[in-house]
Amino acid sequence: MDYILNKLLKFVGIFYKLSFKLSPDILKQLYFAFIYPYISYGIEIYANVCYSRLNKLIVLNNKILRIIQRQKMTTPVKNLYSNYNCLPIPLLHDYQLLLIVHKCMFHQNLLPEVFHDYFACNTLVHSNVPVLLTIYICIVNLFVKVLVLHV
Repeated sequence: MDYILNKLLKFVGIFYKLSFKLSPDILKQLYFAFIYPYISYGIEIYANVCYSRLNKLIVLNNKILRIIQRQKMTTPVKNLYSNYNCLPIPLLHDYQLLLIVHKCMFHQNLLPEVFHDYFACNTLVHSNVPVLLTIYICIVNLFVKVLVLHV
């Protein structure tokens, strides 16, 4: 995670200077070309820590989004993410994990063989709890968080 933090720190000054010279559309493209890949790649692994360990990265990402969008410090964070139609790091982590679970359960052909038996059905472990109910509860919880963020 320190590697990602150090990489993104280099972009703060660059984006600050560019924010006065480039259009908002180009700045958005630059964010998704240079910042977002560092955040999203491997997020299932590095973001699986307590919130306090992830806080520096979250604050840095918020700072970069404020600079690129030319927003004041008083602008709510949820507006920064909804303007770019992206998720904050903790929600992005949850989303990526749910995608993996969904692929393991319903589209095993999209994953390497090593992941085919990665998740055991709840019906195999606990015969009284259906597996789909657990997955749908996770999806609904994530959907509610995203809905609150973008409203």
